[in-house]
Amino acid sequence: MSGLLWQNANGDWMLGQMLLHPARDPKAAAAQDLAGLLSKARPEDLVVLAGLGLGWHAVAIHEAPNRPHVVAYEPDTAIGRQQVATGPDLSWLNVAGDPHRLTELIAERVVYAGTSRVAVFSPPAYRNTLPLLANHVRELVAGVVDRGRSDSLTRRTHGLRWASLAAENIEFVLRTPDAVSLPGAFKGLPAFIVGAGPSLSQSLDDLAKVQDKGLILCAASALGPLASVGVAPHCAVALEAKDESRQFVGTNLEAITLIAASNSHGNHFKKWPGPLAHAHLLPWLAQLCGGAAVPNGGHASSLAFTLAYVWGCDPIVLVGQDLAYTGGKVHAEGRPGGEEDGVQGQLTTAAIGGGTVRTSPTFHSYINWYQESASYVARGGAGVRLINASSAGALIPGFRHMPLHEATAGMAEIAMTRQRFNEILAEGRMVERHALAGNLGAARQQLRAAIANAGGKDAGALKIQEAPAVVAYAVECAGGSTEMLPDVLKHLLECVLRMEQRRG
Repeated sequence: MSGLLWQNANGDWMLGQMLLHPARDPKAAAAQDLAGLLSKARPEDLVVLAGLGLGWHAVAIHEAPNRPHVVAYEPDTAIGRQQVATGPDLSWLNVAGDPHRLTELIAERVVYAGTSRVAVFSPPAYRNTLPLLANHVRELVAGVVDRGRSDSLTRRTHGLRWASLAAENIEFVLRTPDAVSLPGAFKGLPAFIVGAGPSLSQSLDDLAKVQDKGLILCAASALGPLASVGVAPHCAVALEAKDESRQFVGTNLEAITLIAASNSHGNHFKKWPGPLAHAHLLPWLAQLCGGAAVPNGGHASSLAFTLAYVWGCDPIVLVGQDLAYTGGKVHAEGRPGGEEDGVQGQLTTAAIGGGTVRTSPTFHSYINWYQESASYVARGGAGVRLINASSAGALIPGFRHMPLHEATAGMAEIAMTRQRFNEILAEGRMVERHALAGNLGAARQQLRAAIANAGGKDAGALKIQEAPAVVAYAVECAGGSTEMLPDVLKHLLECVLRMEQRRG
């Protein structure tokens, strides 16, 4: 039994000296504690329970008539064990025992599922006995909510542009393999994920020495710096909606595969001189093409990281991933373009090697994404090693931090030439034209039905959780505005019609 959680002679459960659960009808007592909050809650809301106790408050939330989503945070492992031994069955509940896991659980609802309302509730006994617990949870929630708002704003700002680019690129998607369709293709091979952060300049010589000890997956922005020391990556990655083909520099690019996002700028497909593959970032587009969307943090290196994980690489080593303004700089020397990207924001974060380093809200969202990904990988149980070998920059929770020469000590050269890599990647799944035709036809009908619905009295009836994927995307792009929704739906319908024309 936890020293903090104990049962008195009357059968009441106490937290410290405060009553947590009465012996008689603890669920009803918990419901009474929550009455004010639950009277205003909606099914799409999220309640974060700061302090689990024996779980009766979680049950009261779960059995409420409107039943909002709920996750719980209980850092005291002894209380967790007591709950399992004495409390109700909570096999349905996600319980976090550390801040990293809690952040991940909140992000699943707020960032990825579009939940906009989050409430933190701490049982009265916890508020009196452990007052800092709820404050800590509120700080975590605030950070994730800010990220969710930023992601939502990005979708509203760029969502229609992405759809237009997807329509323009469909002919290239039909001619190139899906890079994510090769799970385990490079199982056990080390992978170096190279970004163009300021510290890359310090790592180039070491990268040149170890370039044959693993696969090198780089952001296209890192091609120039790598070429300066004779490093040829196995593949480059591009996902930007603006034309970044200026970054396609270096020697022998004809022998390197570019993996371009299907909703990235068309020049990434048109101007690359070597082999091509695609990856879907938008779930509705992946569904149309019969594939899977690739989880990513919004930047090329994060897409490369996910591909390396899907391919079975181990270890996965980050290089040049500063995610901060190391030395007051934005990019590595020799990176084409980016001169317009100035130092932004006034945030600080923990730095590699100690102390803090200046970062931006965007970079901080990338740090959070890597942290969530590390937690996901750890729960996968495959033992994949995650290493951040960037020479400087932000500390990334969940990754071991060590110099590149230390991370590669003992690694042997791999028998994977660039040519063989390209051959394996070329075996990826191709989009089936007949299936795509059927999916586009269905999407066309769904969008037309949604347009008719959005134009009537039930304009607010379209819910992301219930709608077909392409319609749910329209709701996200409209930002919940029923006034904007009809025009957004019409734009997506035009994109689908263009895809039907271009697919041949």
